[in-house]
Amino acid sequence: MKNIFLSLMLLLLLPVIVFGKVKDNKPVLIIMASEPGGKKTNQFSCRSRVYADFVFKEKKSGNHMIEAIWIRPDGKRQEHTRYESAGNRAWLWLELHPSFGGKLFGAIDQSAGMDEFIGEWKLKVYLDGKFLERKSFYVIC
Repeated sequence: MKNIFLSLMLLLLLPVIVFGKVKDNKPVLIIMASEPGGKKTNQFSCRSRVYADFVFKEKKSGNHMIEAIWIRPDGKRQEHTRYESAGNRAWLWLELHPSFGGKLFGAIDQSAGMDEFIGEWKLKVYLDGKFLERKSFYVIC
């Protein structure tokens, strides 16, 4: 019985041992970047756009609804973005806008009026109405 159990465990762990991880079965690769198709990052300045680059791993037929919920460091929802994609790639983005005082003093201090945006953000992603993934990124000044 012990040998059967060990054999089963070895079969289950073999992909992890050989390939380093279990196969990712998510249909979409999500890359955070500061420009479409840009270098992957999880840190953004106060005044930059935050792009979520969605790449379908396999060719999809028909249209698919991608939804992104952008959650600020204080836990409040900043934006809910919806995009219907017919291709194999899509970009959704978030652009942060300072309060009135931040617009006046932004040239002197980039963080002016951006206090509520600084810190760890969460991005919740849905594909065709089903939860797909949660990503974290940071806004720093």
